[in-house]
Amino acid sequence: MNTDIDYTGIRPDRKSDEPLHIQLHRALVREIRSLPPNRHVALMSERELAIRLNLSRRTTHRAYEQLLEDRLVRRRPDKSLMVRQDARSRMLGPYPVIGVLIPMDFSQFVQNNGRNAVPYLEGLIGCSSRLNASCIMLRSPEASASPAEIEAFAAEHFHRLCGVIHLGGLSRLNTPCDPVLEQIMKHTEIPQVCISGGLPADHIGSVYADPAPGLDEMCQVLKKRGFRRVGVLGIKFEPHLFRYTAEERASAMCDALERNGLECILREDLPVSGTETAIAAVLARTDRPEVLLCHNDKIAALVWRTAKSMGLRIPDDLALAGYDCRPGNPRLASIMTSPGDIASAAVEMVMDHFRNGISDANRLRLLPTKFVDGKSLYKPGVHKRNIKKNRT
Repeated sequence: MNTDIDYTGIRPDRKSDEPLHIQLHRALVREIRSLPPNRHVALMSERELAIRLNLSRRTTHRAYEQLLEDRLVRRRPDKSLMVRQDARSRMLGPYPVIGVLIPMDFSQFVQNNGRNAVPYLEGLIGCSSRLNASCIMLRSPEASASPAEIEAFAAEHFHRLCGVIHLGGLSRLNTPCDPVLEQIMKHTEIPQVCISGGLPADHIGSVYADPAPGLDEMCQVLKKRGFRRVGVLGIKFEPHLFRYTAEERASAMCDALERNGLECILREDLPVSGTETAIAAVLARTDRPEVLLCHNDKIAALVWRTAKSMGLRIPDDLALAGYDCRPGNPRLASIMTSPGDIASAAVEMVMDHFRNGISDANRLRLLPTKFVDGKSLYKPGVHKRNIKKNRT
């Protein structure tokens, strides 16, 4: 976030059909939005700005008069202009709008992400409506878009938004490069918040679930039931600009096991292709763990199905736990996250950053996870406690 107005980034386009004073006004509003809240900043005089940008004095005068009319600046006794302390709140307006960036058509996005996307969308829309705000989906430019096209997209949308929420990367290509996201994250004039991930920039916030509480709770249950030798099945992730917190999940599981005095005898990161073959190899090991902790419920379901095809019974021959606690198999023990709450927190963070700016105190928000018990995690010969008690 800028601490002063950066006039070097203001470049009026004389070939554009848009009047120069309107271009200048929009650029100044963008710079004012980039300022920290409640900062006293004086504008360059009309004459100095006209000389600097090679514009007529009338052009800069009209742009400044519009800022006064917008009540974003005030005139001091010496006739100079000062950014008002409540300028950001005035930009927000009575009906703020938050943009959610998606890399494809909305219906295709929902279809591709299935039921996993719905709770996030419900949280975004629900929290926005409670805050008297609007939440709109914005399809980002294609990865092949030129820098000028990406900037045109930002200019078209960002001036009317109080913030942007990222659900993930914007490139549909299977490469580490994400040119659209890389350029958009440079826009410091608008709050940007990542859901269940993060970007390498201090001016962008993140909201995600903290795996530690749920994993610690599960590890204590494992100890009470006599489990000691545990395996972890993760997923191999390719490097991307948007770093999903799920990439660290297998490491978080290993850390929780060590923290709670359990032995992690196996850590296997499954490939994207050939997953079932890799799972079968783990299940065929003579030193197979007593229990497997899986990256998510989908992997746990694959383990269950593969184990059944190999004549192994869950939990008699192998105990099993997943992650994300999605509806599907009520017998599967898992770690519950709350996508709706994560999305709601992201909306609240956008509004907070717009009004108060971003700092170390409000850049990151962690929501706790919770262990949900299931029959898949019971050890043969150990007294089975009431599962319903752990599902409250």
